[in-house]
Amino acid sequence: MLGAIIGDTVGSVYEFNNIKTTEFPLFDSESNFTDDSVMTFAVADWLMRDNNHNPQKLIDTFVWFANKFPCPMGGYGGSFHNWLINPKTVYEDVMMEDGSTKTFMRDVREPYNSWGNGSAMRTSAVGWMFDTLEETERVAEIQASVTHNHPEGIKGAQATSAAIFMARTGKSKDEIKRYIETRFGYDLSRTCDEIRPGYSFDVSCQGTVPQAITAFLESTDFESCIRLGVSLGGDSDTLCCIAGGIAEAYYKDIHKCIVDEVWKRLPYEFESIVAQLNRESYYREIGYIPKVSERETGDTRNARTGKPTAIGSFIDKVLCGNKKPMPSSDDLERFIQAQSDKHSGYKVALSDITEGHMESLWIWYVFPQLRGLGHSAFSDYYGINGRKEAEEYLSHKVLGGRLREITGALLLHRNKTITAIVSPDVARKIRSCMTLFDVVCPNDVFKEALDIFFGGERDGFTLMMLGL
Repeated sequence: MLGAIIGDTVGSVYEFNNIKTTEFPLFDSESNFTDDSVMTFAVADWLMRDNNHNPQKLIDTFVWFANKFPCPMGGYGGSFHNWLINPKTVYEDVMMEDGSTKTFMRDVREPYNSWGNGSAMRTSAVGWMFDTLEETERVAEIQASVTHNHPEGIKGAQATSAAIFMARTGKSKDEIKRYIETRFGYDLSRTCDEIRPGYSFDVSCQGTVPQAITAFLESTDFESCIRLGVSLGGDSDTLCCIAGGIAEAYYKDIHKCIVDEVWKRLPYEFESIVAQLNRESYYREIGYIPKVSERETGDTRNARTGKPTAIGSFIDKVLCGNKKPMPSSDDLERFIQAQSDKHSGYKVALSDITEGHMESLWIWYVFPQLRGLGHSAFSDYYGINGRKEAEEYLSHKVLGGRLREITGALLLHRNKTITAIVSPDVARKIRSCMTLFDVVCPNDVFKEALDIFFGGERDGFTLMMLGL
């Protein structure tokens, strides 16, 4: 799987600056991982933590990783970004232990019929996990379908996973080529020299996966595969991510200097997942072992972020096995840590609201609502556990002032509708937050926000949970 990450990193600087040659520096000061790598690690983490391959758990994992790494090089694709921050809200009646029924809100993210190459670029770990080609393709379809449920999106993920499976199990390049052509209908007859002149940027699976496989088929080692991939042009980081994943499985060898160079650019959490995959899957067959993180010797910094992200204290434990103590879900410190994150903390939230739009995923811990209004891990961890904690939050010397400040920033846009500032789902969460703190502190800025943006209407579910 590290081969895919290397391909992504090498290709990152050429995505919008295509070059049609194999002669170029593999890394420069700007080379870094992109959203391709973040989502590749998300799929790997899901595979190792969910033996049942539940699609909803994969969706949750995508959201968690996007919260932790909200600003990778190049950012997230528009459709995927919208899928992340604008889920649909559904209402469910839940039978309680006493026989009563309560209605809860739940976020739902539905696939958007994408045929984009995102389903193929993130699938490399699937090719290392299973004993059979059939199971590999079955799970590849699951991981694709939560977003890319178009037949081409599914096919791209399956073809990439199948090629990796076949490569790691000793199949020849001719066998891999024949299977991919027969099973998926991709045309692999053209050479790289024939593809290169007329090939340009293409984000589709059908316009990326065959070209990536061709780069692998013509390569003589891992490095030559990546160089051929970049030389084709197009969506370079994604194309090389796909090609690199297959090449690594086939050659099972990457030059140490290349491996060392990419480690410099990866956060500890990514290293941890690679190491776990090396222990718990067929990835152990590769000829090099992931290095022990510098964090194990006491250095908590990394080249990409400089320090562990604040939101990451939650995800480190839930997703990455970090044993470092973290605040409990009844400790206000959890909000302080999350709001300190430089990528999606309070400063980012205040800037977003002041400018009149939302660009990140800070809603849970900047406008907190009662625990139990949502079903996700984030809504539970950052949910306020009752009136008493809400009072403590508002009287906190930092958190209370920030909540009033950002609510005041929201009121600067009183001439707009709330959904012109944030998505309808985020608007509902803000109304829940305003309702909770208006109950705790009547006639404060929260009531004004309810009056201006919600016609004075409080959130009924919040009132019900407070017994009002």
